[in-house]
Amino acid sequence: MVDGLETFVSVLAATSPLLILFLAGMGWLYRHEKERREAIERQLSDRKYQTYLSLIGIFLDVMKSVKAKKPIDESSITDRMFDVVILATSSSQSGVIWEIRKRR
Repeated sequence: MVDGLETFVSVLAATSPLLILFLAGMGWLYRHEKERREAIERQLSDRKYQTYLSLIGIFLDVMKSVKAKKPIDESSITDRMFDVVILATSSSQSGVIWEIRKRR
């Protein structure tokens, strides 16, 4: 009985550094992936913010034109809406940032 316990303790003592290394490696991988995911989420959040600002800008320009009783340039509005669609599409990609053309 004592020999079995001594064997168990010696095996446990020999494998504990390996177990600690394994757990440390798993902890590092988890932290690294979490930081990478948070960075991607920040990039996507920035793109969503730009998309919302573009939409509000189009809406306000149309409202100003209506209020001033000016004709609305439909081709300009269409181009700006197309730019917003491109911006929204690039925001939905998983971390891929596309260059968006700006027209004003």
